[in-house]
Parts: sequence; structure tokens; C-alpha cells
Amino acid sequence: MSSKKLKSANDVSSSGGGFGGSETYCIQHITNAVKSSGGLKERLFNAAYNSKKQALLNGKNASAIWDRLVFNKIKDKLGGRVRFMTSGASPLSPEVMEFMKICFGARVLEGYGMTETACVISGVDEGDNLIGHVGSPNSACEIKLVDVPEMNYTSADQPHPCAKFVLGVLLFFEAITKMKFKRTNT
Repeated sequence: MSSKKLKSANDVSSSGGGFGGSETYCIQHITNAVKSSGGLKERLFNAAYNSKKQALLNGKNASAIWDRLVFNKIKDKLGGRVRFMTSGASPLSPEVMEFMKICFGARVLEGYGMTETACVISGVDEGDNLIGHVGSPNSACEIKLVDVPEMNYTSADQPHPCAKFVLGVLLFFEAITKMKFKRTNT
């Protein structure tokens, strides 16, 4: 797909579902469409949304009728084949995460990474349904919170520690450089 901005849900649908980084735009578009539909459609969407939200909070599967009546139409706007979605920056807001899980019925995988250091630093573990974090550290990374007193950031701050994030990456290529390679003439 080209890098041009998607201007409508039809653009997303015609892309075959292979796009990223458009969570906020997509959610705003769907929300506006629901609000403008008014009446019965809006009430049906709200009932379906609230029912699936309650099921999610209770760790249960919502009735499939909501997907058939409401959410499959939304999934179709993304090409109809969405099985999982990813976000690799800071945690999605709870509202965005909840909306994506409910409306698209797909597993949403969150993680944190920085291309210039280690790429994947952390990721949400399978079965972790908590919202608002980016998971546990990758086994190849060491993460530490370091106090920054001049900014009043301490790792002891409650309920959320505010400290400098320090990353150490275990360099696997160090082991490779120490290996002895035998050449074969083939």
C-alpha cells in the first residue's frame, strides 16, 4: 500500500488490511460513523460494545451475536481478516486498547522497543489481559530504573515510579565473534 494518508474507511478496506499506526484515526472514524447513524444503530452499537466490554472485564467470551450484528461490519473495513494487531511504542491508552479489542475482536499485542538499541525490549505475555503496560522485559535485555534527583524522579515514587529508564542489551554477537569457524572447500 502507498504511504498516502487514508481518508476513509473505504481506503482502509481497499488496502487489504495491511496498515499500521492509524489507531486514533480509525477509532475516531468509527466513533463518528456510529454517532452520525443515530437511533437504533447507535443504541445497538452501544449495547454490543458494553456487553463485550463486560465480558472482557470478566475474562469471558462475549456472545457471537454481537460480532454478526455489529462488529463484523467494522472488521470488514480492515479487510475482514484481522487476527491480531500490534503496537510497539508506549502503552496504548486504556480506551484505545479496549476499543480495539472489542470492535476488531482481535488479540492486541503490545510491546516496547527502540530501533537504535535493541528493537524489541519488552512484550505482553500470552494470556496477559491487563491494559496500560508493555509487558515484561525481553530475556536479552536488562532494564533498570535509575533515580534522577534533580528532576524529582525516584524509583520509590508511589503508585508509579518515575525514574530514568536504563537499558542494557546482552550482546549475542559477542559469542559469535568468539566462535571458531572452519572453512570447507565445497
